[in-house]
Amino acid sequence: MASLSVGSRSDDPYFIVKREIDTALASAESTLYDTSTTDGDASARLDLAALDEDLDSIASSIGELRRAVDACAQTPEKFHLTPAQVEGRAAEVADQDVLLAKCRTRLGDVKSAVALRRRAKAEAQAAGDARSSRINPSEDLDDAYASHRVLMQEQDEDLSEIEHAARKVGQMGMHISEELDVQSTLVAEFDAEVDTTQTRMATARRMINKLGKKMGKWQSVVMGVLVFLLVILIMFAFS
Repeated sequence: MASLSVGSRSDDPYFIVKREIDTALASAESTLYDTSTTDGDASARLDLAALDEDLDSIASSIGELRRAVDACAQTPEKFHLTPAQVEGRAAEVADQDVLLAKCRTRLGDVKSAVALRRRAKAEAQAAGDARSSRINPSEDLDDAYASHRVLMQEQDEDLSEIEHAARKVGQMGMHISEELDVQSTLVAEFDAEVDTTQTRMATARRMINKLGKKMGKWQSVVMGVLVFLLVILIMFAFS
């Protein structure tokens, strides 16, 4: 598993792998989009099996990248990363998952459209009688393909909403991480104040003991006064 420690974007293993995945996803999405917006013959000529293999390869790469980010989340300081940076990388991997799901859905739609067109052609060719000769099968096929394209566009809109929700969850995670950093700083400052107060109290006790030994019979009176002063000091320290 590649290290994800911070470097320049040109040599950081995380960004190298991410760019490769983004490029592959963009290529697959462009191919599928061009196919879904052109005629059905283009869909028939598309190598669907090769596209399936490409998407499987992309899914494997995303899985490896996700596991690497999860490992960084355990000890981010080991990789010179902040929790917020790890959260950001996790959100980017989630975005890649959403885009991969969109490509898989579009590929399934293209497969369905190709199968529908082939079945319609086969039925039209088998009809071969006078009635079928009066019907224009090409128009029926175009209508069916147009309806399928409308369905694909609706599914794209649904996937876009899912992508928006995933981005929003990622942003919420980053805000939570920042809030935890602030809380940790406040706790550290409070611990430092407690340590300072304990040191002052220890110093005051030593002074009381020394004065008590020197004052002899006035020890009780002096002790009472010093205890009173110590209480006032503590009240000021925590005010």
